[in-house]
Amino acid sequence: NHEEKQFSEHKGYLNLFPLFFGYIEKNSQEFNTLLNFIKSSEHIWSQYGLLSLSRQDPYFGDRFNYWTGPIWVNMNFLAVSYTHLTLPTIYSVQISVVAVSLKKK
Repeated sequence: NHEEKQFSEHKGYLNLFPLFFGYIEKNSQEFNTLLNFIKSSEHIWSQYGLLSLSRQDPYFGDRFNYWTGPIWVNMNFLAVSYTHLTLPTIYSVQISVVAVSLKKK
């Protein structure tokens, strides 16, 4: 028996892969939604980098803390790399703010 496949209800790094790998159109609502999610200190933005799981998730910082909150350098590197690839777009100001802020962390 195989379990039925479904999307995760948890918001964190997994939600960002389509953005980081260019599967989200830059002029789409999804693009703006994910960019706002990244920049939100209520979700994954922190003074040290992007958190692995949203602060609003019930599992944030609970049980297996390795998976539920700490910053992963490789994921923050993906975020910064993505912003450099995307800079020449009409969203360059928004993305520049995210990239510069992440580099400082």
